[in-house]
Amino acid sequence: VGRAGKLMMDVDRGGVRVVGADQDTVEVRVTRKVRRASAAEANRLLAEEKLVLNHSGSEVSIRAQAPRSLRGLFRWGGLRPELDANYEISVPRKFDLRLKDASGGFKVASIQGCVNVNSLSGGLDLSDIEGKVDGGTMSGGIHAARCADELLLHSMSGGITIESFTGPNAQANTASGSVSADFASAPKADCDLHTMSGSVTARIPVESAVRVDAHTMSGGIKTDLPVQVEGRVHAGTLRGTINGGGPLLKLGTMSGGIQLLKRGETST
Repeated sequence: VGRAGKLMMDVDRGGVRVVGADQDTVEVRVTRKVRRASAAEANRLLAEEKLVLNHSGSEVSIRAQAPRSLRGLFRWGGLRPELDANYEISVPRKFDLRLKDASGGFKVASIQGCVNVNSLSGGLDLSDIEGKVDGGTMSGGIHAARCADELLLHSMSGGITIESFTGPNAQANTASGSVSADFASAPKADCDLHTMSGSVTARIPVESAVRVDAHTMSGGIKTDLPVQVEGRVHAGTLRGTINGGGPLLKLGTMSGGIQLLKRGETST
C-alpha cells in the first residue's frame, strides 16, 4: 500500500487494536469465536456475518455486518449464542484511520496521520498520535496519551483522561464522568473541558498565557495559578487571565468540583 494511505473500518462487534509501524503493508489478523452454539449454528453465524476486506491502491477497508439469525437463536433460560471477534491490525505510520464499531472498543497507537474513531459501546485508548484526533463513544471511557495535534473527544457515559498533550487545542466532553487533561505545552487555541456529572481537572505549564472561564453548578473551584480575576466574583465561577491572557481555557461541570493546577502538582 505504500508508506501513506487510509484504513476504513465498519464492523458490528469486536475489540480492535491498530498500530502504526515502519512498513509498506497492512496486516490484518481476525479471530472470531462462537459460544453456546452447535457446530452447524456456529458455521452459519460466521458465514452470515459477512466479513469483507477490500484493497484498492493505498486504501484498505474492513467491514462486517451482524448475522441476521443471531437474534433468533434463543435458548431456554435466556442463554443465546454469542459471537466474539478480535482484530489485530498493523499499518504504515502515515496512514489515516476512519474506524467504527458497534461494540468492543478501540486501541490505536503510533499513527502520524489523522484518526477518526467511534464506538457505540466500548472504550477508546489512543496513544502517540501525531495527526488530528476525533474520537467518540456512547458508552465507555476515553484515554489519550501523547497526542500532538487537535484533540476532539466525546462520550455519553464515561470519563475522559488526557495525558502529556502537546497539540494546539483539546475539547473533551462527557455527560457522565470526570474529565482530566494534562497539557505538556501551553494551549495555542481555545480549549473546552466539560462534564454534566463529575469533576474537571486541568494541569497547564506555569508559563501558559490563557483566559480562564470556569463554572460549576454544584462544587468548588481550586487553582494554584496566578489568575487575574475579571469582573465580579460569583460562587462557583472563575473568570480571568493568566500571564496576560491568550486562548480561552473553558472548564465546566453541572455537578462536581473544578481544579486548575500547575503541571506537575498533585491535586487534593
